[in-house]
Amino acid sequence: MVQLAASLWLICTLVLMWRIRGEVEGTTLVAAWRWAWSAWCLWSVGWCCEFIPAVPDGVRDQIWYVVALLLVAALISILGAKRPGSRVWTCFVTIPMLLTLSWPALFPWLHGWPPAPMRLMEPALWAFAVVCVMGLGNYVGTRFLWSALWLGLGLSWLVMPYSGWAPEILPTPTGCRMRATLCAGLSVIWPCLLAASSRAFLAPWDRVWVDFVNMFGIVWGRRVQDRFNETARKSHWGVKLDFYGLTWDDVIDETGNAQAPPLPPIQTAQQRAAPAWTPEMAAALQWLLRRFVDQVWLDRRLAPPRRSYL
Repeated sequence: MVQLAASLWLICTLVLMWRIRGEVEGTTLVAAWRWAWSAWCLWSVGWCCEFIPAVPDGVRDQIWYVVALLLVAALISILGAKRPGSRVWTCFVTIPMLLTLSWPALFPWLHGWPPAPMRLMEPALWAFAVVCVMGLGNYVGTRFLWSALWLGLGLSWLVMPYSGWAPEILPTPTGCRMRATLCAGLSVIWPCLLAASSRAFLAPWDRVWVDFVNMFGIVWGRRVQDRFNETARKSHWGVKLDFYGLTWDDVIDETGNAQAPPLPPIQTAQQRAAPAWTPEMAAALQWLLRRFVDQVWLDRRLAPPRRSYL
């Protein structure tokens, strides 16, 4: 029964992963989606092989380890998702990283066919863990934090059978992979369950910014935020951009004290808490995002909100 539930869970995740393709269309995250989609397709193959007795254990180990590497490649490719260097990042960072981490998968083939069961030595295990932390840590502070935690737990279940640190009470490799399937599937399904949570109260350009931070993570979010706020200070707009949208900025007077920007008498306290985007501010943000997203992606976010899978 549990195996059947995990199989249905995997099918639902595949469907959602395919539909997410439309959400990243028009962004530099398409490459990351391709890595993730390849991982989930191979995940389906590995899951089917778990119930085919003719498939050697060593082959199953190879398949599941490649699945883990593809998922890590998806996370790392996001860190280089900026034009025009995104393709260079794939060639000189993502692929070399995969080749380095895949060395442990080559040793089982030294004994011929079928390959021996895999074992990850301590240096390889630490290298895999560091890369995972780099990729998953990019989503700390975003709405995908729980997805990152679930995916990290799923990756842990995938590589745990290969580690010499695995406790004796560890389930069988099939049991570990079943748990990895449930955890990784939840990392995809969880944000979809929250998709109806609302961004409707946000202003259109706030919605653009919040979606960008959630999709690209805090690394690129912080870079764009710092550049926008620098432009805002030089232009004396009296606003700043945080991870939740546009807010008022404090102005430093001649005595070194922080003062709120002057407001017209008719402006209410609610307007004070939520500044409006001017055409100059929107143009500045659009110019900063041009290296990451296309106009079609912006148009979808500026339109009235709809259900989104990201």
